[in-house]
Amino acid sequence: MLTILLGFTFIAGILIHILVTQLPVFLQRSWEQECMTYFDGLNISKIQEKKLQWWHYVPFCSMRFLTLDIILLSSALFIFYHFEGYLYWASALLFTWLLITSSFIDFEHQILPDELTYTLLWLGLICSCWHMYIYSARAIFGAIFGAIFAYLSLFIISFLFKLIRKKEGIGQGDFKLFAAIGAWTGVIYLPLILFLASLSSVIFILLRKVIAKKPCSSPAPFGPFLALAGWCVLLWGSEITHFIIY
Repeated sequence: MLTILLGFTFIAGILIHILVTQLPVFLQRSWEQECMTYFDGLNISKIQEKKLQWWHYVPFCSMRFLTLDIILLSSALFIFYHFEGYLYWASALLFTWLLITSSFIDFEHQILPDELTYTLLWLGLICSCWHMYIYSARAIFGAIFGAIFAYLSLFIISFLFKLIRKKEGIGQGDFKLFAAIGAWTGVIYLPLILFLASLSSVIFILLRKVIAKKPCSSPAPFGPFLALAGWCVLLWGSEITHFIIY
């Protein structure tokens, strides 16, 4: 079983690497086409497109692929030993892989594609119909309210930040990603996820300032930290809560 998991993870790493490389390019071309259509064919300046080199199409030659495969394998092993039952394994792996794909794209391009976050949201709502991760008699309501309150909480924080600082603080892609995670975990874990994501984000910004000499005001993606916090809470939410409280 472990050998099958290793092989499956390796194949998933190749597919996710291609997705991380190609999806932002596809989205950029789509946005450019929409802009050209909107401006009725006017000669507008195009967004600078990142030219792909030959090694981007051969994932084995990429450091990103190696990093991606290590993360995929490590997370798959945690899921394999944490959950019991094929349905839990399959759904948790999909949850994990969608978060990892979104995180890599957000870290490199500062965007969170709707194609990924909406898929994650619907999968969370579907899983709640079988009471898989939200253990209550009305799990579907917990998932729906988890998504709603997650979105609204980041929206309010972003609105207040913009009101005070006069600039954008959190992207709308982060709202959607947090809503998708909330559909998996329910309402009760939202404060914990937001706390862990904010803490890890602050640590990253401070380390970046020390190591890379970048100012704290430089833009930093928040999606990867939301994803990491949501993944940890899905697996060890009660343990983390117990540790913090006691």
